[in-house]
Amino acid sequence: MTNKKPIIGATSINSVNRQLIQTIWPFFIIVALLLFLGVISMSALSAVRAYVSGESLWSKSQKESVYHLNHYAKTHAELDYQQFLAEIEVPLQDKVARLALQKSKPNMMQAKQAFIKAENNPDDVSGMVNLFLNFQHTSLMKPSIEYWEQGDEMVGRIVALAKQMHQHINSDDVNQDKVHQLIDEINQINFQLTPIEDAFSNALGDASRNAQTLIVTFMIAFTVVLMAIGVFLTRRIVLKDARLLEAIRISEERWKFALDGARDGVWDWNVMTKEVTYSSQWREMLGYNEDDLVASVTEWEKLVHAEDLPKVLAALKAYVLGKSDRYAIEHRILCKSGDYKWVLSRGKIVSTNAKGAAERVVGTHTDIDEIKKIEAALRESDSNQRALLEAMVDGVFVAQDYRFIFCNPILPKMLGYSHEEFVGLPFEKVVAPAYLELWNQRFSQRVTNDKEPVKHYQAEFLLKGGQESIWMDLHASRVEFQGKRSVLGIVRDISKQKEAEDLIWQQANFDALTNLPNRRMFRDRLEQEIRKLERTGLSLALMFLDLDHFKEVNDTMGHDKGDDLLKAVALRLKSCVRETDTVARLGGDEFVILMSEMDDVSNSERIAENILVQLIRPFELGAEPIYISASIGITLYTSDAIDFDNLLKNADQAMYVAKAEGRNRYSYFTPSMQAAAQSRMRLANDLRHAAKRDEFKLVYQPIIEIKTGKILKAEALIRWHHPQLGLISPGQFIPIAEDTGLIYELGEWVFREAIQQVQKWRVALHPDFQISINKSPVQFKNPSLTWVHNLEKTGLPGGSIVVEITEGSLLDASDTVANKLIKFRDAGIQVAIDDFGTGYSSLSYLKKYDIDYIKIDQSFVKNMTADSSDMGLCEAIILMAHKLDMRVIAEGVETQEQYDLLAGAGCDFAQGYLLSKPISTQEFEQFWHSKMC
Repeated sequence: MTNKKPIIGATSINSVNRQLIQTIWPFFIIVALLLFLGVISMSALSAVRAYVSGESLWSKSQKESVYHLNHYAKTHAELDYQQFLAEIEVPLQDKVARLALQKSKPNMMQAKQAFIKAENNPDDVSGMVNLFLNFQHTSLMKPSIEYWEQGDEMVGRIVALAKQMHQHINSDDVNQDKVHQLIDEINQINFQLTPIEDAFSNALGDASRNAQTLIVTFMIAFTVVLMAIGVFLTRRIVLKDARLLEAIRISEERWKFALDGARDGVWDWNVMTKEVTYSSQWREMLGYNEDDLVASVTEWEKLVHAEDLPKVLAALKAYVLGKSDRYAIEHRILCKSGDYKWVLSRGKIVSTNAKGAAERVVGTHTDIDEIKKIEAALRESDSNQRALLEAMVDGVFVAQDYRFIFCNPILPKMLGYSHEEFVGLPFEKVVAPAYLELWNQRFSQRVTNDKEPVKHYQAEFLLKGGQESIWMDLHASRVEFQGKRSVLGIVRDISKQKEAEDLIWQQANFDALTNLPNRRMFRDRLEQEIRKLERTGLSLALMFLDLDHFKEVNDTMGHDKGDDLLKAVALRLKSCVRETDTVARLGGDEFVILMSEMDDVSNSERIAENILVQLIRPFELGAEPIYISASIGITLYTSDAIDFDNLLKNADQAMYVAKAEGRNRYSYFTPSMQAAAQSRMRLANDLRHAAKRDEFKLVYQPIIEIKTGKILKAEALIRWHHPQLGLISPGQFIPIAEDTGLIYELGEWVFREAIQQVQKWRVALHPDFQISINKSPVQFKNPSLTWVHNLEKTGLPGGSIVVEITEGSLLDASDTVANKLIKFRDAGIQVAIDDFGTGYSSLSYLKKYDIDYIKIDQSFVKNMTADSSDMGLCEAIILMAHKLDMRVIAEGVETQEQYDLLAGAGCDFAQGYLLSKPISTQEFEQFWHSKMC
């Protein structure tokens, strides 16, 4: 027998074409409607975000205007007043736009022109106008507008006071006390504006999130409605053709599967009003009509089975009061028919008041009556279970001995297996590694006599092959299967739901441009750290960072280049802090940094300095490099404030102090730390120019050979004569030089001066004269080796120089340090270990690098007497050194007794105030001649 294909004639083809057109046109309409809705939604979101950006411009311009007024009050320069007028124009133009839109007949053209003058992006202005007109009286925009109006009123007061001050300064009789009175009033208003600006920013943030949630919800609902209409029309048309009945049957089964999968009923509980509302699906699930139930908690309690009500109320109360992190419970609920149905009730707090108390809880009721029947069937009869399980759309399994020993047909299909392949698989082949330990633990508890663990939770299952996974919603319980304790599980694929939740969470908590935490996430992390620090007693620092002159980058190079710069700045900021710290973007060019668990708050100063150094490096974002800097405000918990709002306000104020003092710097809110930081920064700035101003000089301390009394050595020591502060100790400025990298330049200067002097003294004093030069551990990090080269250029032998290093440099002998020490040895330059005995050097290192001298630290010499332990230590050091072919120099020799004891112990050289303090070259020559001639 042969199969023949039917022949389709021209009439049939035309009929098919007509049916095709009739089938497709609803979907064209659906797509068009979805596109239109998408465009409207994106426009609304863009407008909200434009207001967020505009608020940042408003706040920044207002703060800059007050800064210029303060400067004007000091200088009386008209340029400062004009700069104030230019900056205050942004909030004033925003006010013009708002008033134009609040008129009974809104003036849209005037509003648009004002928004543009307020430096808002012209592309965003139309959307801002439409959003204001359509939503100004709604909860989306009303709170923001109220804060806006309060801010405009205060700005108006500032403008009025500024005009008074301007008129007074331009008058013939200027009273500076009057000027101070006016500027004090302006600064007080400016201080009062800060919380209003914060509230305005928070209100706009809430509006952005609410708009996004509303749009997503509406688009999902609208899509479902349109698709349902399309399915209905398509089904009615296609059913006319008998040849498509099989395809229609398959399509109906697929849609039935999808719709059944969304069978949950939604409930919404207003905790404050005690009203409960239900979705139509909820009523349909229980058989109620629209008017059958009163929307109250009391009415809902009557529906819950009397035996279940106490545990339901207890679980709900625990969750609302924060004693439990989730609400999920199984109970029976009354249907209209009079029967009770088992449901899985789950809920989530979606709204809280200012104190964190729940205001609104939304949840679902999942019909699990069928599941309960299945569980009963499993306990009662093996024969009845299969028919029930095969009818389910969710996956069902029974597990024994850490394996899946039974499943319904749908579960293997979810994971890509055949039924035969899946049955018998061990847990590790199916459950993702991250959840396997918890899965095994709960399985063990269920099959033993332990208290049964939580029944409902989520887990990650591996698809066949183990390379991909899906998320499952699991309901597990303890059962007897084939005479053995087992676990029954019902699973549902919730991968798409998880993806949507992750996307919404990401958008709600992270900045879309830089991918840094936004203000909401930063607040959450800071409050978590504060709760943690209340237990540990440690401190934290908060930095508020504002880029200097970022507006010029946007104006001259465009917003796209400005966005690229912000992303690059974000990367550099993250590289400057620990992984446990948080870098966030508040908006515009404002960033905040949270440095937690700080046992030494001075670390914040080091991090701030590093940030400033990193940000002044050019940003290569195109043909031309971009140069910027930053102003940083720092505040500390708990010395400055103990809550988010006050910490952020303090850091903001400190940042403006830094900006007022010239930008590219940081400022502490704490007065004492501010003074210390400013002193250190001034020293660092002065240190950069000290060499050019000839403020450094070298002094020399003689080193006497004890056995002969000869003076053929001296140590070169640097001194800084500051023009205002006088003589500054090396202990103050050397650490600053090391931190800022100035130690390299300073070390080279000392070396050049020393070799010039030793060259003179080898002629004038003795041909074997030798000078010791200290080399900081930081200097070893410089890969170049100029000392050997510079010494060779002078023609001096290596033995004319001794390089003094610390024990720490020797112990941390990296390849760079080792190579330099070897090159010193090859060049004939001798090496001395300074302050020996205070570090942790190893004898093996002393031999490895051919150390020539050991200098006994003055702390051992200071208290040395004939029978003291310090005397024993000195004798041991001298003996050890001589055994290793090294010579010993004792530092800090101040008494004749110390000198005699060292001589008796066999010490080679002595250095200290008994012999001579560090002196100038002229004084040294006089001292040498008095001792040697």
